[in-house]
Formats: sequence, structure tokens, C-alpha cells
Amino acid sequence: MTAKLSRVSAIRDGRTIDSLNDLTFGGIACSSDDTKNVGSFMVVEADSLAAVQRFHDNDPFTVAGLFEDVRIHRWDKHVG
Repeated sequence: MTAKLSRVSAIRDGRTIDSLNDLTFGGIACSSDDTKNVGSFMVVEADSLAAVQRFHDNDPFTVAGLFEDVRIHRWDKHVG
């Protein structure tokens, strides 16, 4: 709970956003039977891949070494 609150506070306070235009949404990926968390995701709007990488590099969870695997992909939004 503390790590989650710290991450939310850091993002809200702008300490991890840097040149990021918009943290659109994020969440936790759950197993099909909803018994465990299997990952997490964030969708951001940014001027560049470098801005997203800076966001990730400064994320409190990244700094704490909590991610086993990270993948950053471009998403071409078509609806919404």
C-alpha cells in the first residue's frame, strides 16, 4: 500500500512526469480467474519515445527495481 501511495503521489506531484503531456490511464492486468495480478500498464500521450522513457526511468517502482520486464510500445489511437 505504501509503494502504491508513493507512486500515485509522485505522479500527481509531477515528480515523474517530466515532459509528458498526458498520463491517459493505467491499471493492473489480472489473471483470467482474478486471483492474482500479472502485470500493469500505463497509456500516456507524449511528444516522443524519449519522454516516455524518462517517465519510466523516474517512476518510483522502476527506481525501486520492482519491474521484472518492461515493454514500451507506440499505440496508434483510432477511437475515442
